[in-house]
Amino acid sequence: MRTRPPVPFEHSRLFAGAHLRRWVVYAFAGLLVVVVGVMAANLARPPDPNGAVGVVTLPGLDNPDDARTTGFGVDPLSGRTTIDVRGADGVTRRYYVEPDGGNATIWGGDEVPSGRRR
Repeated sequence: MRTRPPVPFEHSRLFAGAHLRRWVVYAFAGLLVVVVGVMAANLARPPDPNGAVGVVTLPGLDNPDDARTTGFGVDPLSGRTTIDVRGADGVTRRYYVEPDGGNATIWGGDEVPSGRRR
């Protein structure tokens, strides 16, 4: 049995019509770079500082699963930080936060009248 002589690369079937395959590979690689770049940008984006924050637990809050913050600020009378939380029942309550050497003490839960919401 005789062996075939080697075929030059430019005449092989692997490279025949490679121009179209090359552009398909370039397009796929470019699309992959764009998708990975968008995903990386979404992961690197910081969270919205004004967006609603989920509540894990607060004193006096019966069902914290559906509770969300609606606002925060500083109480002008006491100078303490306040957080307004709307519970699952639709009532907005105001909590006060005071730092304690690396921790925070939270108390309150008084219902906020509708005219005083921030």
